[in-house]
Amino acid sequence: MLDINITLLIQLVNFIVTLVVLNFLLIKPIRGIIRKRRDLASGMLADAETFTTEAAQKLKEYEASLARAREEAALAREASKNEAHIAEAAILETARKDALDFLNASREETKNAITQAMADMDARIPDLAQMAVNRLLGKSARTSAS
Repeated sequence: MLDINITLLIQLVNFIVTLVVLNFLLIKPIRGIIRKRRDLASGMLADAETFTTEAAQKLKEYEASLARAREEAALAREASKNEAHIAEAAILETARKDALDFLNASREETKNAITQAMADMDARIPDLAQMAVNRLLGKSARTSAS
């Protein structure tokens, strides 16, 4: 059976001293390390969640600015097209006017040349008629003289 004597008391004191020493040397430091690791892990988890939230927010801002940039680029492209169409119309109108002016000047020059040629021909008609008569008469004079 169980003998209750001084050895039991010594073993009980030895057990309690061992518990106190182990608690002081081993258990408290390990609990402290575990607590620090848990706090560190909680901090890292909170930092990761904050980072994820910030990254998602920045991604949304980036996508929004990208959409704005695309819209601005489309508007700028349309404005450039409209300006190009206006410039094209102005250039074509100028070219049409220049061509019309050139055509009118050419017509006027041709008309003046025709009028001058007709006037020269009208002035030379009496001389040409005289030459024709002289040739005709000269030929008949030669034929009658032969």
